Order: sequence, then C-alpha cells, then structure tokens
Amino acid sequence: MFTYKGSFDDIFGNVNAAHKLTYLKDEKFHVYSMEVPYFEKEDLTVTFKNGRIYVDGEKEVYGSHFDFTTNFLVHESYTEEDIIVEYKAGVLFFKFPKELKSKSKTKLKIS
Repeated sequence: MFTYKGSFDDIFGNVNAAHKLTYLKDEKFHVYSMEVPYFEKEDLTVTFKNGRIYVDGEKEVYGSHFDFTTNFLVHESYTEEDIIVEYKAGVLFFKFPKELKSKSKTKLKIS
C-alpha cells in the first residue's frame, strides 16, 4: 500500500490505496474512478463505515487468485446517502455531489 494525495484532498483526507484514483470532470459531482481489472461488479464489496469507503475484491482468473482491500477517508460533510458508487467495464466510479443538501438546523431554546 502507498499513500496517494493529489487534487482530491478536498474530499479525501488521507488516501491509502492499492489502486490509484483519477479525478473526472463533471458539473454536478466530484467523480473519482478506480480501475479494478479482472473484477466484475459481483466480485466487489463497497461499504461506508466511520467516514471511510472500503473496497474489497476477490476473484480467480485462469488459476490465479486476485484479491485486494483498500479504503478512503471521506470528507466529514458527506454521508452514506450522498455517495453514489457505479461500476462500468472494470472501473469503479465514486460520485460526490458538489452541492450538498443543507442539513436541517434545530434551534435550541435558551433558558
């Protein structure tokens, strides 16, 4: 594993990744892609826990066993409901809205 820090520091604090993330331009989302060659959608597990995205994969290809585990620290302003994960042709896409829905604020009574 190595630490990769780049243009996505605004969303990811520390990134410990076995796979490089690439930033893609989009008007509504911060989009990051991660290549996962040999893996199909059903070979991958993506979870969000304690402010981190965890990606796990395992597959057997032509007698060779491939597996990996990686995780990303997500900026604290994002919740599980904000994050969209898509898989297309050996690539995982992580989408984070540029504009977050405003969190409701509760006015407290002063006594």
